[in-house]
Amino acid sequence: MMVLFTSSSTAVQYLILGRLQADYALFFMSVGVVAAVVGNTLIHFIVRKYKKTWFVVAILAITIILSTFLLGYTGFYRTMRSWLQDEDMGFRDLCDDRSHMLEENEGPKAHGFPWVSPVDMF
Repeated sequence: MMVLFTSSSTAVQYLILGRLQADYALFFMSVGVVAAVVGNTLIHFIVRKYKKTWFVVAILAITIILSTFLLGYTGFYRTMRSWLQDEDMGFRDLCDDRSHMLEENEGPKAHGFPWVSPVDMF
């Protein structure tokens, strides 16, 4: 029940902010409701017919394993595509333009860093 509450409240927030189109939201909501009803009915029928509950565990395990491999493949593919097309992937040099932090004449702090040194606290 909480999943339904959080997902619907998030969808309403996106609708209010104008980030989600109402026709898409209604379409995918109806597809989700129909798929949930059909899936729940089908699994309930299979469990009742064969009197085995391992079907549910097997379907969940297969879904998790398949999604793990597909997400890994998709991430690798997108990373390689971005790298080969020389796109900016957000990586920066660790020492990129931080020389101003090491200057000795910034004030009372001898180390020049903007945060307080643990030695200065005691």
